[in-house]
Amino acid sequence: EVAAARERLEAEAREREERELAVRSRRRERSESIPEEPPLEGEGSEGVVKILVRLPDGSRIQRRFLKGDKVSAVYNFVDSLESNDCYNYKLVSNFPRRVFDEGTLSQTLEEAGLSPQGSLFLQSED
Repeated sequence: EVAAARERLEAEAREREERELAVRSRRRERSESIPEEPPLEGEGSEGVVKILVRLPDGSRIQRRFLKGDKVSAVYNFVDSLESNDCYNYKLVSNFPRRVFDEGTLSQTLEEAGLSPQGSLFLQSED
């Protein structure tokens, strides 16, 4: 019985470690595929979308994208954040409530209704 409990704890620790490694690996990969952040004002600022993402710990991160960027670019950005340690999650808008998932990754931010600005929260599914 003690041996079984120890084995279960060791398996849970291995699983946690594997998930942390996967998150770090994904963070590295995705940070390389984020589009360059457009300027706030001036040349090249037409079609800029401001996206605010609220993380489970209550912190907020804001970034600019172009309205033609895909929803997947926002996921890549969130995946690259040091403060995001979730492996499985969805980005959700509050009002109107809408879940941005696999079915919306190929939509542009404009098509997804996130232009000229959007507020999303990260809903962990870990």
